[in-house]
Amino acid sequence: MMLVIYKTRRRITLGILGVAVTAIATVAVLGKYGLLIAHNNDNLLRLHVVANSNTPADQQLKLEVRDALLPLLQQIVSEKNTADEVAAAVAAKQAQLTNEAAAVVSNAGFTYPVRVELGVYPFDAKNDNRGVRVPAGYYSALKVILGEGEGNNWWCILFPPLCFGPNDVEVAAGKTNVQWRWRFWPLKSRVVYAGAR
Repeated sequence: MMLVIYKTRRRITLGILGVAVTAIATVAVLGKYGLLIAHNNDNLLRLHVVANSNTPADQQLKLEVRDALLPLLQQIVSEKNTADEVAAAVAAKQAQLTNEAAAVVSNAGFTYPVRVELGVYPFDAKNDNRGVRVPAGYYSALKVILGEGEGNNWWCILFPPLCFGPNDVEVAAGKTNVQWRWRFWPLKSRVVYAGAR
């Protein structure tokens, strides 16, 4: 009888210990690679490109501005480890981002102004295009506001860098090489884009 109780206690103890070690290891690994911080208001930076209005032309222009800014933002975000580091780097490049967006607006034949603002804003709960759920709350965000900024916006999570995958890049030529950079390995892939979303 004592042997059965001892074996049962040992199994329970080993089971609890195994669950605890697995949980700690999972949190350590995921935290190290930046996968847990997507839901942390303090270490998340959003990007919003806000259209002048909801007319088809303004909505298309919003996407063109997005496409022009994403490569520049990807350079800014690379090798940064926190949202604060990204925000500081973005603030240093704010004039360049404004000029790039204004050039796209001007080249498209529009005359309205462009504002690039970095601040803390209230947001409703949202899912990004990968299904990452961002609860409602106040978040740091880079807002690119076109004209009156009264149209729908396009948004993504700038840090951790979730803006730079194949679902967020549209290439007019139809094909491109995308370099994925993860902290634990680089993966180079050939991605083919077809049609507009």
